[in-house]
Amino acid sequence: MSTLLGLLAVALCFGFIILVHEMGHFLTARWAGVRCPQFAIGFGPRLGGFSWKGTDFAIRGLPFGGYVLMVGEDPAMDGGASWQSRFASAVPNLPLPATPAQALAHMAQPPDPDVKVFLESLPPDRLHHTLGDLMGVFTEKSAWQKTVILLGGVFMNLVSATLLFVGLALAVGLGGPRQLELRVGKVMPDSPAALSGLPVQSTLLSLDGAPTVGSENFIDMMRSRAGENVRVSVRTPAGEQKTFTVTPDLSVDGVASFRAGKPLQMISAAQVPGGATMPFPVTRVNGQAVGSLAELRSLILGLKKRPDAFQLEGPSGKCELKVPAGEEKLEPRGVMGAVLAPVDTLAFEREATSDVVAVAPGSQAERMGIKAGDELQFLQGVLVVGGKSAIEQVLAGMSQRPASANLKFEAVLSRGPQKEEVVLTSPQPPAATAAAFGVELQPLTTSVRVSKALDTLGGYFSGPFQLIHGLITNLTRTFGFAKEQVRGPLGIMQTIYEVSHRGLPELLWLLGILNTAVAAMNLLPIPALDGARCLFVWAGALRGRIINPDKEARIHFAGILVLLTLALLVTYQDTSRLLGGMFSGR
Repeated sequence: MSTLLGLLAVALCFGFIILVHEMGHFLTARWAGVRCPQFAIGFGPRLGGFSWKGTDFAIRGLPFGGYVLMVGEDPAMDGGASWQSRFASAVPNLPLPATPAQALAHMAQPPDPDVKVFLESLPPDRLHHTLGDLMGVFTEKSAWQKTVILLGGVFMNLVSATLLFVGLALAVGLGGPRQLELRVGKVMPDSPAALSGLPVQSTLLSLDGAPTVGSENFIDMMRSRAGENVRVSVRTPAGEQKTFTVTPDLSVDGVASFRAGKPLQMISAAQVPGGATMPFPVTRVNGQAVGSLAELRSLILGLKKRPDAFQLEGPSGKCELKVPAGEEKLEPRGVMGAVLAPVDTLAFEREATSDVVAVAPGSQAERMGIKAGDELQFLQGVLVVGGKSAIEQVLAGMSQRPASANLKFEAVLSRGPQKEEVVLTSPQPPAATAAAFGVELQPLTTSVRVSKALDTLGGYFSGPFQLIHGLITNLTRTFGFAKEQVRGPLGIMQTIYEVSHRGLPELLWLLGILNTAVAAMNLLPIPALDGARCLFVWAGALRGRIINPDKEARIHFAGILVLLTLALLVTYQDTSRLLGGMFSGR
């Protein structure tokens, strides 16, 4: 049953987005007096539909998009020549300018039923100066009318997204991402995690009973635990909660890695020293005896400056481990050999935003340097812009950690009109609540909910434009980001399917994001998209005559081919991601 509901959600979401977009084109075209013989959801064979005021509304067999066929927009498809011939025959020798009412009175007998229906659908007293304008030919409309028609789909997608975001903000709270859990994305071969049996795609819950709060918190908790038995609690892909015992290795800034044992073992090195075969047993470092990873870590931390090399001794001989040049001291830390990534989930905030309106005197927040007017963005590397509940979850998790020399509680915030990023730290664990920590957060009044919902809309709307800007300014980095983050039709379907099982608010929130993305994408000046069509309209208006429709159609067709190629490449990436998750136990 859940599978059926998920598939139904995918179909309804895609259908809704297409319907809203095409309805925007249709309504603005009818407002401008353009004849629209077809309105279709999908392509290919007609499965069903109905006719109304001269338009055939149909659902077609291939559910990949939709279209509104407008007379004059595409000469190869819309039957414009035939329609214009029929119209001229149905209303012969009509004196211009004329209104639709005058044209109806002037019709030949017997009247052409399609022409009659179309004229009756127009405002009866609107004056038309050319026959092409009266018969509803798209190319006969003004540049402003064409622009309104072409952007009608974008407008309707934005209206629907606005209603979804604002409606959800008022009904259930502000939606936003949460990254409070970590997922084991990959386990390195022969690592402590692999040796313990830690499952891939499991969700990390705690270390030795202390909740993990983000990747920075996890790194801090593991830093001094090399060689110790650490109890790692996870939730497996099957939903079971299990605990594994992991003994972390000691990693020394990419110089080398060491494993606990009697004696210690150097198991890898950036440059294998002469005379050493891995694993290389180690009993002395720089002439000092070491019997545990903790002793080795203390020895390295006690160095006043970064050494050029380490002299290692053991049962199998001696070797020199060279250290790459650098300005900073070496930082040895415990590692378990698992690549962890934040788990993005959606939650709705009902109490307060992440904006600080007051700071309690003498509180830890004041001692850290947090001020009224700041917006908390990250706490201990965890995104908390969603609001108070995310902030307090991080504080509650961090408050359970005992104070130690390795502890560093970090807050990243934006400050001032320019939203400058500020990083603040504290050597003490925070209090468990926002009030005890010392910050008063902006309460979620009705006006704040609406304002923040519109900010969210603006943030998602700017995404495609930021991606294009990134490709121009930093191609390699942005391409890598896009490869990991951008989803094609298959990836979007998978996301809708997964979110549909979390509840209606989450699904509606995703629907708002998708509507916003469709609106933004269609504004890009890429042939075949609405933004490029608007450019052609105004290029024709500036030169005094429209661009040749056949040439424009060929350019847009080339754009369609490019977009389809990109869609296939992204779909391949989506398929690899999906199959990778399936075979890794996800």
